[in-house]
Parts: sequence; structure tokens; C-alpha cells
Amino acid sequence: MKRFIRKRKLIKNKLISTQKRKTAEATKLRTFIEYGRLFRYTLLVVTIVLTFALLSLSINWSGLFVVNYLDNSFFPLGQLTRYISMLTGLGIIGALFLYSINHYLKIFKTVSFKNNIEMLLGVFTLLLALLMTRIMMYILQTPVDASHLTIRIVSALKYTPLFPSIMSAILCGILLPIPGALIIVSVFSLCIGIMYHGDFVIFIMSILSLSIGILISFRARRRSHLMRAGLVTGIIQGLFIFAGGIISEQEAPLLIIHSLNGITNGFLGGFFCAGLLPIMEALFHVTTDIRLVELSDLNHPLLKKLVLEAPGTYHHSLIVANLAESAAEVVGANPLLTRVGSYFHDIGKLKKPEYFSENEWRGKSRHDKLIPSMSSLIIISHVKDGIDLSRKYGLPKEIVEIIQQHHGRSLVFFFFKRAEQNLQMNETINEEEYRYPGPIPQTKEAAIILLADATEAASRSLDKPTPSRISNLIENIFNSRIADGQLNNSQLTMNDLTRIKECFAYILNSIFHTRPKYPDDETKIIEDTHENQDKQSPETVSDIPIND
Repeated sequence: MKRFIRKRKLIKNKLISTQKRKTAEATKLRTFIEYGRLFRYTLLVVTIVLTFALLSLSINWSGLFVVNYLDNSFFPLGQLTRYISMLTGLGIIGALFLYSINHYLKIFKTVSFKNNIEMLLGVFTLLLALLMTRIMMYILQTPVDASHLTIRIVSALKYTPLFPSIMSAILCGILLPIPGALIIVSVFSLCIGIMYHGDFVIFIMSILSLSIGILISFRARRRSHLMRAGLVTGIIQGLFIFAGGIISEQEAPLLIIHSLNGITNGFLGGFFCAGLLPIMEALFHVTTDIRLVELSDLNHPLLKKLVLEAPGTYHHSLIVANLAESAAEVVGANPLLTRVGSYFHDIGKLKKPEYFSENEWRGKSRHDKLIPSMSSLIIISHVKDGIDLSRKYGLPKEIVEIIQQHHGRSLVFFFFKRAEQNLQMNETINEEEYRYPGPIPQTKEAAIILLADATEAASRSLDKPTPSRISNLIENIFNSRIADGQLNNSQLTMNDLTRIKECFAYILNSIFHTRPKYPDDETKIIEDTHENQDKQSPETVSDIPIND
């Protein structure tokens, strides 16, 4: 009842929002789609059926059987045996390749697809590329009554239908984990081999060039990099075609044209990929490095609002970003996601920036007039307000989760201790009222930001930030978070935490570095400048030169 009354007072004073917020918990339907086994198996069956349907369009079924009209029986011809041999051979090779990938995943404990959405994305890319390839093959098929020139042109464009393969490799490399992307291009290469009537050279060329294409595009950070990845993959494909042509002793002019075909495919693949990527990102709610680079622009409306309305929080976020990004690099997390998450982790403070210490003016605290429980509610509410703002501005799910988890279930220690000091006789404190709602960090990136946030804030309280004091501070913060269970689901090892401590200590020691003592004359100039600043108006202070 007391908590309800306090909350009503805060709402009346407009210190917290009355808006009903969306919960971060996934609905049952979304959980079923993302993680349900039945959905995954259904997706596999549908994929097999649709893939077989697309492949069947490449087979000349009328040539496989001949009808005996006397008894309506079918007699298989030699071509049927050839197709069976082709499917068996390519199937064995494809199965061995997929087995090797699966074995690799088990050894290194890596997953091919994190959830069914990623699997659905891979399947969609596979079927789209196969459909585009089949359409191109249909357009370029040789007519029955074709002239000699037409036949030569069609022969020269033999490898043009392969450009969707490069498009699929780049899309998978950007949107999927590498193991999942390799599985998709392996299946695609197997299907391409079948479409080209068992051409083993095309199968090998496809699987090798597309695997390289995945590795090239894996960390693309700009949309212009898509064209570059496409061209490089096209050149590699052209080299494979050239090598295959030499082995099969092709004519020199045709060999050159086919090799140039591969390079052209790279250009077309990159072009189509650049057009499809934003659609795929929006359709499947995938956050790519390209999207994160766009969000890292400090001219983002939310960040501009932060620098104007909560400059202390903005500066704090920049320091946290530097700490967290460096730590993410040393422990194998995503440094770009960590940096962007750090920029936005405290945007909820925009609701009431003056109630947070980094934005207080000349040491005057609004909390001096509030009881500890009300102060705690205001501080805790910045997480929920941040979630609201992030959704309003369309930030990706990964950033929203970082905002939600960057304090975990930690205690608002300062106001909890103040409440303990103000206890009357026979009164008790409910510790849960002073804890953030959580959940605790579920990823390395969120855990690193939690540690960086706490470390940067605490470092501001050091009177003399010497290296030994900074190291002790970091050690105490890490130990308290471990003891409180805040890192239990973070996937960070003790070795990772040791490396993060070292990284934080190095950066903070650089920030709080000492300067050499100025000569007497220069010291006097600086002191005079500071005295003048106190007397000047804000408009003229900025014009005073300061030697730094």
C-alpha cells in the first residue's frame, strides 16, 4: 500500500510515466516460431518440397520415359539412369560436406542457426536464389529452331544464371552466422549441380567460390562494401571457371567470355544484394553491422537530444562506449554492437535528467527533498523509459535488450543504505523495492556494458585516481556483481573477466593521467583565465583562450 501511495505521488509530480509499456517477454506465438521444434521440422519439410519442385523444372521428364500406347506402360531409357547416377553422386558429396560442417559445429560448440527465424531467413534466401537461377536458365535456354549465332550466344552466356548464387552468398554472410551460411550455400551448390545436369565442375566451383564470398562479406560495415564483396567473389568465380575451362580444353575465345561471365555475375550479385538487404533486415528483424554503423552516427536524433538535455549522461555514455568496445574486442564479443548499445543505454534519463548525479548543477541534488524510496523509483524508472524511447525511435531488438539488461537485477545501493539509516524502530525495508526489474544480462555485450557503466560511474568518486586505486575499484565492482549473480547468464568466463579488468584499468588510467607541472608564468595565466571565466557571461567565456 505504501509503495502504491508513493507511486501515485510520483505520477502526480510527473516524475514517472503513466504510460503502459510493452513487456519484453515474447508472446507464446513468437516463442513457438523462434524456438519451437514443430515449426523447425515443418520448415524443413516445406523447404525440401519447394526445392524439389524448383529442381523438377530443370529436368526433361518427357525424355526420361517413353509411352507404349498398346498397354500404357512406361519404359525407362538411358537418360533416367544418368539422372539417378548424377543425383546419387552429387548427393554423396553434398552429404559429406554437410557432415563435415556438422562435425565442426560439435567440436567447437557452435550453432548453425540461433533460432528458427535465422533458419527461415536462410531458407528464404536459398529458395529465392534458386527461383532466380531457374528463371535465368529458362530465359537463356536454346530454342528448338535456333540459328547457329543464337546457339553461340546462349553458349557464351552459360554461366550468367549463376549470379543469384553470389547474391545469396553475400546475403547469408551478412545476415547469418558463418556455419549457417555455409550450410545454405552447400545446399544451393548441390541444387546448381543438378540444374546443370550433373556438371561436377560447376558444383565444386560454386561451393568453393561462395564459401569465400561468405568470408569476404561477413563483416561488411557499409552498403558500398556489398558491391566490393560481389566483385571480389565474381573474380574468384571467374578464376574457377577459367581453371575448369583449361582442364576441359575449351576454345580460347569461349574460355575468356565464360571467365568474364563470372566477373559480371559478381557485379549483378552485389547490385541485387544491395537492393534486397534492407528488405530482408526489415522483414526478418535482423540487425546487421551495416545497420549498427548507421546507428553509431552521433547525429542520431536521440543522441542529439541527449547532448542538449542531459550533457553529463551523454559524456558518461561516450566513456562507457570506449571502455565497453575495447573490452568486447579482447573477449570476442561484437564490438560494434557494444559501442552502439553503450551510446543508447541511458537514454531513459532524458525523462528527468536533473535527477541523475552526472547532470546535477553545482552539486545541488533534487533527491535531498525526496525520501529514499521515491528517489529509488525515479532512478529505476530510467530503464523502462529507455525501453519506451528505443521502441519509439525504432531501435533494433538487440539495443532494446541491452537497455533493459544494463543494470540487471542490481541494487540501487546508495538510496538503499540511506533508507537503512532513516529506519525507525520496528520498521523493515523490502530490498526488492530497491532493485532494478532486470533481467540480468543474457549476452556478453550486455554484461560488458553493465560492468563498464558501473566502473565509469564509480571512478568519478575517486579523489585521487591513482593506478592502484583504480585497480582496487574495478576489482571491487566485478566481485560485487559476481557475488550478486548479475553475470550468471552472460556467457563470460573468469578468464574473460580478467581481461576486461585489465582493459578497463588501462583506459581509466589513460583518462585520469597526470600532467606535468606548468611553469609559474603559465600557471598564473591559467588561474587568471579561470577567475575571468567566473565573472564573464556564458557568451563571452567561450572566447577566452585556455592553454591545455
